[in-house]
Amino acid sequence: GFHRGHRAVIGPAVERASRTGERALVTRFDVHPQEYFDKGKTPYLMTFADSAAYIASLGAGELQLSLGEVAEMSPESFFRDILVGKYGASFVSCGYNFTFGRGRTGNAELLGELCREAGVELFVAPEIKLDGLTVSSSAIRRNITEGNIRLANAMLGRRFSYSGVVVGGEKLGRRMGFPTANIALPPDLVVPRYGVYASFADIDGRKLPSVTNIGVKPTVGFRAVGSETHIIGFDGDLYGRKLGVELIGFIRPEMSFSSMDGLRDRISSDAAEAADICAGEIDNRR
Repeated sequence: GFHRGHRAVIGPAVERASRTGERALVTRFDVHPQEYFDKGKTPYLMTFADSAAYIASLGAGELQLSLGEVAEMSPESFFRDILVGKYGASFVSCGYNFTFGRGRTGNAELLGELCREAGVELFVAPEIKLDGLTVSSSAIRRNITEGNIRLANAMLGRRFSYSGVVVGGEKLGRRMGFPTANIALPPDLVVPRYGVYASFADIDGRKLPSVTNIGVKPTVGFRAVGSETHIIGFDGDLYGRKLGVELIGFIRPEMSFSSMDGLRDRISSDAAEAADICAGEIDNRR
């Protein structure tokens, strides 16, 4: 998810690499640890492809490991054979609650002992809190599913976002004067609370104010979960193009309307509210 806690771990390695000419690498596994150990499905905060691009934007590279291959190694073997022996680590950065090795028996304290013995520098990032709440992936997922997108974004330190290729719809929005760009939600991504959000639409790096509906569109009887975004003041053709969506504020839950006129009126007020929220976001960045 690359939230504030993750970046507190990555930042010191990137800073050191910039001074020494070494390469900062973010260790990633081929499967989410919770899925591997707990055998359950864990919704992601960012797709694998988007996270790879995000790592690069931080100035780091990737070190992809097979969790199945290293999960049964002792902490000592993982440090000696993988981190130092195979990749020549001279500096290691981890979180305060980091665990590693068979049965998760290794922790930051043991890692510190191993680093001292091997002459490897260690940085342990402290717990990151926001208004007294610990920043964690599980807390962020919970807030996204509950529609608390502002708190989730504050914990992420960035806007929760997703992207996809714009596909054709039934053009109901266009007939009502509010054309929408429809994309499928990435299958492994956490699903936000159904409803209407103020958002920014990312088109080739341009971020435009928009209003996004996530849900099943009960008024017209649809059942598949989708994302449809009305880009305020934009009327170009986006079919077949990649669209990014950044959620910034929850406006209302998904509703069923008794008439199309009622739906049109509410979309109009939603768009106006989204425009105000987006304007506030732009003003805050100045």
